[in-house]
Amino acid sequence: MLHPPPKSRLTAKIGWDILRNNIVPSAVFDSDELYDAPKCHPETRKAILKQIISWIEDRMTHTSFIMWMYGPAGAGKSAIAKTIAEMCAKVGLLAASFFFSRAASGRNVKTSLISTLAYQICLSIPEIRATVIEIVAKDPTIFSRSLVTQITKLIVEPLQSTLSNQNISQANVAKFIVIDGLDECDSAQAQLEILDALTSFTSACSFPLLFLVASRPEYDIREAFNANPLRLITTTLPLDDNYRTNDDISTFITSRFEDIKRTHPAKNRIPDSWPARQDLRALVDKASGLFIYASTVMKFIESRRHLPPKRLDIILGTSSRGPNDTPFAQLDAMYHYIFSQIPNSNIQPILDLISLLILSISPRPHGVTLAFAGDFFGYETGYLDIILSELHSILSIPAPGHPFNPICLYHKSLGDFLLDLSRSKEFCIDTERSHAKLAILWIRYGKRQRNGPVLESGTLSVLRHCSSALPTTELVAELKIWDLKEGLSYEHYEASFNLLPPFFDWLESVFSCVHLQAVFYRMLEDLEHYIRRMTRWSKETRRLIQAIIIADADLFKNCGSDFFLILCIFPERGSIFSSPLYHMMAMVFSRSERAPYYPVDGRVYAELTRKVAEYMFSPCLNYEMKKNGARLMIRILPKADTDPWLGDYLRDLLFPVPGDEFIACFQQALRTYMTRCNVPVRPNTP
Repeated sequence: MLHPPPKSRLTAKIGWDILRNNIVPSAVFDSDELYDAPKCHPETRKAILKQIISWIEDRMTHTSFIMWMYGPAGAGKSAIAKTIAEMCAKVGLLAASFFFSRAASGRNVKTSLISTLAYQICLSIPEIRATVIEIVAKDPTIFSRSLVTQITKLIVEPLQSTLSNQNISQANVAKFIVIDGLDECDSAQAQLEILDALTSFTSACSFPLLFLVASRPEYDIREAFNANPLRLITTTLPLDDNYRTNDDISTFITSRFEDIKRTHPAKNRIPDSWPARQDLRALVDKASGLFIYASTVMKFIESRRHLPPKRLDIILGTSSRGPNDTPFAQLDAMYHYIFSQIPNSNIQPILDLISLLILSISPRPHGVTLAFAGDFFGYETGYLDIILSELHSILSIPAPGHPFNPICLYHKSLGDFLLDLSRSKEFCIDTERSHAKLAILWIRYGKRQRNGPVLESGTLSVLRHCSSALPTTELVAELKIWDLKEGLSYEHYEASFNLLPPFFDWLESVFSCVHLQAVFYRMLEDLEHYIRRMTRWSKETRRLIQAIIIADADLFKNCGSDFFLILCIFPERGSIFSSPLYHMMAMVFSRSERAPYYPVDGRVYAELTRKVAEYMFSPCLNYEMKKNGARLMIRILPKADTDPWLGDYLRDLLFPVPGDEFIACFQQALRTYMTRCNVPVRPNTP
């Protein structure tokens, strides 16, 4: 399908602004957030980089359009992906990139993947920009569709249209897309949907775009790549010993030791012969092909507060490697050693801080700083500086005098280690109890600070943590007096849409007993107040929604957007919020028992019937939308009060649809209602 260029500059600006507002800038390879992300050492990974570049450049003989680069955690996949993206960008081969991260908001979900890629492709292949922004301007809700639909509308069709008009040369354009960390997208279902979208692209588009997908070999991802059709269009690139990884790690470690001997404050006390060759070999062996081990060990050794030779001896003496050790065995041993050196009185505060880092999704715009963490946990000034002084090998801790710089984990493997009881044992973080504790701390922190931004981030954090929390006695007590209405009055609207449904599911399960139900219904009223502020929402509207839910809850949950349109519930803040808002409302209110204060009778069903009928008479309605309306009518007509005027009005809905059994059932329901109302059927109607 050909899309004409935008008819006006205003249309172009609207489309471009909507597209730009639906991307994740931090996911692009050269974003500020990824500026310090690891890259390959100049003398390492040469064979792998060469193979990827050769695959990209050999476009004339391609039978595969996707390269899957996989390896265990810590193998250096992201460093390779970032390096190859930079290399391709320099020579004009890069079309787009997206770097997933489970700890970064927006980068841990599928939501903005296609829009972010489409935005970059508009920049690298400007010939398609006009087509893309016109599509977005005409349908701002495109970003709520399936990924297959999004990639078809925003990438495939614009490229095909431009090719068919011969406005673009296939030989001289960017043609490579990097998607890193697929396994860090939030669910296996989302990961598979992304792969389905890529498969759809390669089968539908003749434009020679190639994809590099980097991930851990998780089960669902591995099975998808091993099955048709992905298997037929994919080149696999395992990060294994075939690429002399140990040689690369040796080069990396040797280079870092030379840096230590040249720049460490105690360099005059370090022998020229240090480290011994056998010690270098031992470190390479302990790395087990994982760059994360090498990087973490060197960070531990080069601490400016300790003598490097002594730190190296500690690493080498941690434990001996057994023949059946997993690649993480040595990394776990090192983490165990580091935590075992922490005084017992400091262990829990440190684990609480790390819980905040690994279980929260962007708790603050600029990350967790020493200043914020001290206030959040209620510690005395300087306390965190003391207890974190021995953890510089696993945490990036701001230098003295910079309390507003963020604290970060050097490697996500630390989170994997601490959340796995079989690996971390006595240092394990109990996920459910930690979520409960963090929810309590956010509630109390908001009460102490009493300002809009804190209440905004605090409300989001409480919603998220509660949904995964163990309902401890202390948490239940805090929620009894928590003011959700106040938090939502400051809250950034669209950010809560995905958090509110699971929160209310959790809340209902916790406060189901009779003496706690009032708390649940109070918060439900707070949510309704929030929705009324955003939409045209009244008690009468609520009754109509309740009627739909009672009639067909599954239909409401799946097609809620249609019914909000029927009831003329429009967001006050613009159509860009409509789809996620509708989805949130449908998910929260899809249970009839959640609104006992809104009785539904035959009069309500008659009014709902009238509104659905008006909706179905709309000339711009497609068949599926009419079918949803018809399905609802079948359920509600038997419940509606008789009304001759309504029966006469419904007579015009008796339109013939030969061979459609579903519509026949709908028309039979109409006839039955008309008979109840003593309204005759017109001649020659089905």
